[in-house]
Amino acid sequence: MRFRCSRLDAGHRTKCEVLGPVSYFQSVEGRKFHLVVFLAPFLPALNTSNRHSEVAGKNGDERVLEFVKQVVEYLVPSGRAITYLPDYVDDTHLCDEAKNQGLIIDDIWDPSVLYPKQPLNGFKLAQEVTLRSDLEKWLKASGRESPFTTEKWEDREYLGFRMKFFVFKKSA
Repeated sequence: MRFRCSRLDAGHRTKCEVLGPVSYFQSVEGRKFHLVVFLAPFLPALNTSNRHSEVAGKNGDERVLEFVKQVVEYLVPSGRAITYLPDYVDDTHLCDEAKNQGLIIDDIWDPSVLYPKQPLNGFKLAQEVTLRSDLEKWLKASGRESPFTTEKWEDREYLGFRMKFFVFKKSA
């Protein structure tokens, strides 16, 4: 990742805390952080999606929107929050909500993600692979084109798309 922790903590010892996926900031009420990273679930609610922890809501951005609504009060001045959405989920509401909360978009990058269509070593298929047709129907119903590609590398096929990472900064 091109965002170095040393840039944020200026030589101070770095401490990492892992919070539960649903509680957001409940267990750290009243504390402030220099950096908060949210590994957001981002699957839209599809007819085939049934595990609550993996579904981010009807549009796929509801959990990350809730995070952005809350994170600003847990950041020190000039603190940063990092999260992501896949390119098949519209990020317009996320950028608008960050602005509404007084967060500045400090950086955005969107690397490619490749999931093997036939994983090796006992790994499970990625949900984007197993749900591709349902995701494409959802995108079409939303009036959007499918961003998915099929790529071949070393005689193996991969499902490709882009993951968009956002770095939000609280004003100083």
